[in-house]
Amino acid sequence: MRFPRATHLLACFQYESDAVAFREQLEDRLQGFNLELALEKTRCIEFGRFARENAQKKSQKPEEFDFLGFTHYCGKTRKGFFKVKRRTSRKKFGLSLSKFTDWARKSRSRLTKGEMLRKAKIRVAGHLNHYAITDNSERCNSYPEFTN
Repeated sequence: MRFPRATHLLACFQYESDAVAFREQLEDRLQGFNLELALEKTRCIEFGRFARENAQKKSQKPEEFDFLGFTHYCGKTRKGFFKVKRRTSRKKFGLSLSKFTDWARKSRSRLTKGEMLRKAKIRVAGHLNHYAITDNSERCNSYPEFTN
């Protein structure tokens, strides 16, 4: 049985064997409640301070993952230490821009210019209240900006 509302879970482990064991135990536990994992959204990736080095040895880039509207990726601090970095996921960014554009098209004929500008500022502020986090300035700066 699948419920229409999904529960999101992100589990991190130091060792792959722990991750595999956790997944097996989770699947068994869910089966007891007639639930199942969404296989298209379930995966095990190498992520962490050694992921970049290991991927470069294979001439690849370290894997990224999307979770709660953000793409999480391996980065470094200014001093060169490992850091989990986040940016607005491509999917959520595009969806937000298209919703904003649709709203603007519909509002042009119904609102005065001043009222539309005030409401647009509120919409942009709402987007930035969620997505304006450390390491996400590039995506936030490419979102529409309304200044006085």
